[in-house]
Amino acid sequence: MSEHGWIEITALAVGGLSAILVLLTGRAKGIGPQIRLTLAVCLVAPIIIILGLEKILSSETIAAVIGAFIGAGVPASGVGSSTTSGGTLSGGSQSK
Repeated sequence: MSEHGWIEITALAVGGLSAILVLLTGRAKGIGPQIRLTLAVCLVAPIIIILGLEKILSSETIAAVIGAFIGAGVPASGVGSSTTSGGTLSGGSQSK
């Protein structure tokens, strides 16, 4: 076992249990985009941690993957969305 073996096993266990809990709690509402994003984070984050600890991924690659997850999650939550309706931002009034 590598020097980070217990951290790797714990990361996989937490990721697996988190994924199971997300699936069980999302079962009543159905699996939508937020549930899929949460599952992706729960399953991929431990893998990224393990590959980083084993020095398989460089720090730049890990930063890019974390940035991709943040970029995928922010628009899905509605933060910073600028959808337009009739030439104005949603909720705004148009002066005539």
